[in-house]
Amino acid sequence: MKIYSATVTLELIAMVSVAGNPTALNTPSEVGPIAPDSSGSLYMGETVLVTPTTRDKFVSCLQEVARTSWKRSQQAGDLADVSVYETTRVSIPEAGSPDWNFLILTHLPMRLSLQSHASARKVMSLSATRCAKIDGVETRRVEMLRPTPKSSYPRTSPADDRAAVERQVEFVIEYIAVNDTETALAAYRESMGRNMGPAMGIMIPNGTFFSFLALETVAVEFTQPSMMRWNQIHIRGFYPEKGQSSPGTDSVLRFVNPGGAGAAGFFGELQGIRTKPREDIATQLVELAVH
Repeated sequence: MKIYSATVTLELIAMVSVAGNPTALNTPSEVGPIAPDSSGSLYMGETVLVTPTTRDKFVSCLQEVARTSWKRSQQAGDLADVSVYETTRVSIPEAGSPDWNFLILTHLPMRLSLQSHASARKVMSLSATRCAKIDGVETRRVEMLRPTPKSSYPRTSPADDRAAVERQVEFVIEYIAVNDTETALAAYRESMGRNMGPAMGIMIPNGTFFSFLALETVAVEFTQPSMMRWNQIHIRGFYPEKGQSSPGTDSVLRFVNPGGAGAAGFFGELQGIRTKPREDIATQLVELAVH
């Protein structure tokens, strides 16, 4: 990935201003780009349905039981962090698929391989706690994921949580289905690494977005038969006053990839290789986070 200096960031801000959108980045010019996560460490994603009448009991159980178990695993070196997202609105639903409203994302240390995690998962997953056995709670899918190369920018420190609460950050969770061929998956990774990945590396520190976590599925360990299919999960933290997307994204994409024709070029080349069966608006339950 290219590393841009603060001077180049100034040039980018000037370019966006000339493009007629002077507030697209709207942060101090001395804030330079950040590097994406290159660790390759694994995540476990669990999508869960919780009925409205059970919601408070379920969250209390996560707080009192699951979080205690997660903290023990973290202290043993088997877990890096955990984030819990609760859906507030489904903006793109796929008809006929079972619903869910929680995503539990467990981040594993770099030293754990997919094989070594199989036994650790029995301790760290929701199903290992009594929270999964509460009436009105149903696990829909459990999968292993890894960061999309040059594209993922997690924010998982307690300071990040405080900032998210102070700014009332919300999250767009995209469930994306790339055509299940090596050619399509390679093209998707390559396009993300040339375009949206480096663009987010500029827009996050400049205050356009809060975070961007791009993950691709490595293995599906459990799924209900009628569940929709996806192989990517993207979680984009946004500031409500700035909206879920930014008009400045096009200019930033043109900057990081001058030959890519901006947003139209990026999304256009993806149109033939992927669909997005579901998109949620969610909040992060920071009281359940483990860092």
